[in-house]
Amino acid sequence: EQTYIDHEPIIITSDADFSVFSGSGTLEDPHVIEGLNITTSEKYGIFVSLTTKHFVIRDCYIDATNAGITIEMIAEGTGVLINNICTRNENSNGVGIQIAFSNKVGLRDNICNDNEAHGILLFFSYYTILYRNTCNNNGMNGIVAAFANNSLFSDNVCNNNGWEGLYLAGSAESNLVSNIFSNNREYGIRMEYADNSALVNNTLEDNKACGIYAWKTDGCLFNYNWFISNYYIA
Repeated sequence: EQTYIDHEPIIITSDADFSVFSGSGTLEDPHVIEGLNITTSEKYGIFVSLTTKHFVIRDCYIDATNAGITIEMIAEGTGVLINNICTRNENSNGVGIQIAFSNKVGLRDNICNDNEAHGILLFFSYYTILYRNTCNNNGMNGIVAAFANNSLFSDNVCNNNGWEGLYLAGSAESNLVSNIFSNNREYGIRMEYADNSALVNNTLEDNKACGIYAWKTDGCLFNYNWFISNYYIA
């Protein structure tokens, strides 16, 4: 069973702020933030911005108000988030994890449940990889990808969210593979301006509006997706 060390919120706005954490900040030896319990009434549990060093945030439990983990405007391909629990961010726009203006960030095995708005929010962040994350019981969307072109969503689970399981907005050439979207209040997947995306082997079950809704979205591949008992409530 995971054990955590209680910790105050972490705000990193320069490479120098990583100096208190292990690692040298290279690809082979990234800075590591791990094993922390950050339960706070502050806006952010962990906030990282304007950095160029490689870092990993893993095995943390975070309960804040605006966002558990926020990554914004970092150097391309330098951030990885693994096996974190980001929950109960209760402001009206509260999210578990948000990535903004940061390309090639990796998110794996994170749990972002019970947030007021979204589980995971991507905003102007291209080539993001989301693998095996769980985003359930959020007030709005499980995952939102707004202007997150060329991103990969694989083996994620987004169930019982207030709006959509996954909302792709202006995120062209995205790949959605082997995800599960179940019992969401509106659509399993909502796509707008998400041209040339591929949806393969996804399961869409018991969503209350429909399985997949696509608007102003052209040239997409839909292959071997499973639609089970999706229906519309007026």
